Amino acid sequence: AVGEEARRQPVARVALRRRGAAFDARVVGVARFGLFVALDETGAEGLVPMRSFPQRMRFDERRSRLAAERGGGAIGLGAAIRVILDESDAAAGTLRFSPAP
Repeated sequence: AVGEEARRQPVARVALRRRGAAFDARVVGVARFGLFVALDETGAEGLVPMRSFPQRMRFDERRSRLAAERGGGAIGLGAAIRVILDESDAAAGTLRFSPAP
């Protein structure tokens, strides 16, 4: 489908970079299992799994954010985040990231 191909194009450009590359992104979705982000550079979207955060996070559905269980701090819709590319699959159109230190 044309929509699928259009979605995979920005992912393919990101996939050409090697694992470990850093990107600036914005949070476009929040779920119980992590954040969905869109890269500023290409618009490609991917997942930052909750387990990839260095501190324990909890899902705050009411505020559409992930909040640190200790020490405060939260990240939600529209927030800027720097991410590291952990895995890419251009054929499937998927990207997985972790938060940059």
